[in-house]
Amino acid sequence: MVDKLITDGFNYSIGASLARSRDPFGTALATLRGRLRDGVYPPGEPLTIAELATELRFSTTPIREALAWLAGEGLIDDRRGKGYCCWRIEVGDLIALYNLHELYVDAALRKAEVSRGSASPTRAPGETSPNATIDPSPAINLIRTTASVFEDLVAASGDRLLVSAHASLSIRLGNVRRAEFSVFTDGVDELLGLSRAGELATSELIAAYHERRRENALAIQHVLSDQRIYSYV
Repeated sequence: MVDKLITDGFNYSIGASLARSRDPFGTALATLRGRLRDGVYPPGEPLTIAELATELRFSTTPIREALAWLAGEGLIDDRRGKGYCCWRIEVGDLIALYNLHELYVDAALRKAEVSRGSASPTRAPGETSPNATIDPSPAINLIRTTASVFEDLVAASGDRLLVSAHASLSIRLGNVRRAEFSVFTDGVDELLGLSRAGELATSELIAAYHERRRENALAIQHVLSDQRIYSYV
């Protein structure tokens, strides 16, 4: 068993190394995109090419290209002549992000309902979905699970453009979701409820989820401004 674990670890390391050498830009882009989605970098955090290259074990070229790509997608801020950084989020920005996210998810629910027509849902009401067990430690699990729950809802619509737009927005919400769990002490229970609802989630449930966040946008923004909450766990 130990020998197998060692072999698997070695093979994974070799695979990761090959991916880096074959497509360093693509690998760097995916790595940084994933970190943004996980809320690793706080708002306003400088994204220094040299430091990221050293930390992630890339040359500076793929890191520079990846940051330029992310800036082109509007996921990070390109301060001309001063480098890149994560977007700062003010209360108005936060409310706008929640409004857009609710719009995407609600549209997906309606499309999925039309697609199902009279067909029975794949799960009965109250039946626990596969994602219903949530480990709140480390904190990054909560962020990833939140993203996954909404991604599943949107994917059920079958609308590729909507899925793509939502995926981009989910990256913008990475550090916001981390802050939410500092504001809402029942955040894990709320997330579990959404996960259990799955494709049976209603527009009313989604509206209540977002309205609660809009009402507490100031508190969430205050947590976002406190960079002490951020870590790589």
